[in-house]
Amino acid sequence: MSRWVVLSWHLWSPRTSRTQPRRVGGAQIEHIEHLVVGDLTEAQQQAVKGWGQAYWSRIQAGTPAVQSPLAGVVDEALFNPRYATRLTLENLNVLSSSDCESTLTAPQQDDTLALRKQASLKDSMVRLKFATDVNTNFQGTLDHIDKILDASVTSSVVAYIDGDKLVSEELPLDVLVASGAEPKSVSSLMQDEVNAINAIVASAPGYAAQSGTVSESKKLVTGQPSQADTVAVRIKALMSNLAMGDLPVERFDMAFGAYGSLPLVIVGFDSCKLIIDATNGLVLAPAPHQGTFNAQALLANHGITGKYGIRLYNSKGCLAATGPNTPPITTPRPPSYPSYLVPPGIPSGWTCFNPPPTVVGVFCVCTRTYKYANVGVPGTWNVVQTCSYPGWCVGTPPAPIPGSTCNYTY
Repeated sequence: MSRWVVLSWHLWSPRTSRTQPRRVGGAQIEHIEHLVVGDLTEAQQQAVKGWGQAYWSRIQAGTPAVQSPLAGVVDEALFNPRYATRLTLENLNVLSSSDCESTLTAPQQDDTLALRKQASLKDSMVRLKFATDVNTNFQGTLDHIDKILDASVTSSVVAYIDGDKLVSEELPLDVLVASGAEPKSVSSLMQDEVNAINAIVASAPGYAAQSGTVSESKKLVTGQPSQADTVAVRIKALMSNLAMGDLPVERFDMAFGAYGSLPLVIVGFDSCKLIIDATNGLVLAPAPHQGTFNAQALLANHGITGKYGIRLYNSKGCLAATGPNTPPITTPRPPSYPSYLVPPGIPSGWTCFNPPPTVVGVFCVCTRTYKYANVGVPGTWNVVQTCSYPGWCVGTPPAPIPGSTCNYTY
């Protein structure tokens, strides 16, 4: 395949108007900017604690909430308490950055340490309560004392001793700090990647507009599929319709500040990763797998101009990256089979079909399978050749036509 060089890709989206404070139920909801760092009113703080109770009730008792306790109090689109206390717990040596939420919320019953971490996370989310053991976590306790002394000047933090533990309640949360790394983009892509990215740019805003308004914070307490989940499913289907193979299309949450969280969909191409704001379908310029991306541009599109540090959490609540640096997507796309190697033997016959039409038109997709001996290792490889071309499938039986786009996967 030929490469295209595409220069000066910046922020992509036909809808780049910045959002303003909006009205919910007749009352204006305050803009999230000052809420991100934990500057909450008493009513907002109580709503956050109520959300924490609803979250743990669904996790531990299987009882979903009918509505999010945050509804009508804050704009939930970018406000999510899910990871708000994590940084503080890590800085107090209570949790590790490698702890996944899926493990913390469902620990093995014989794992004493995991159960203790679960209790600490729950207390922080439900009561804004932090505890450090002077015997097993001496350095964390010293840091805890410093935080309490710093907070006592400007907040109503409460601190007391409970056995061997120093306990605080209403402690201001630690806020993610911007790293200052410069975002990077990719300018050299394969032709099929360019076509797929253009299709995403054209389709994602419509997907976001048609995928409901269930926020991530609401999903976590009600169990309803979120807007971002639905957008991810639709983009995955679009890539399948374009015969892009088994491209990873994954959901991430970009935590920023303390309570800030922007749901993302990330598509892993061979040459780059593509980052999509799941709330509005805005698409960033393609970013290198190991490089940086323009997180501040995503936030600025929502009227958030502060420079916040970010973290990416995957769908299991595992930390995927800090700052704007991100590792390769977690489930890499199967590599293309070298086009100069002709698969030996007789392949299976072609299987052709027309996926549902997309915004880029109708395509015919054809596949056939070759079997390779695995040199030096028992067994065989299945090598699948996929070809696609615009229009309805033709031929008896249907097969690719001259000029079809083809690749191999195994």
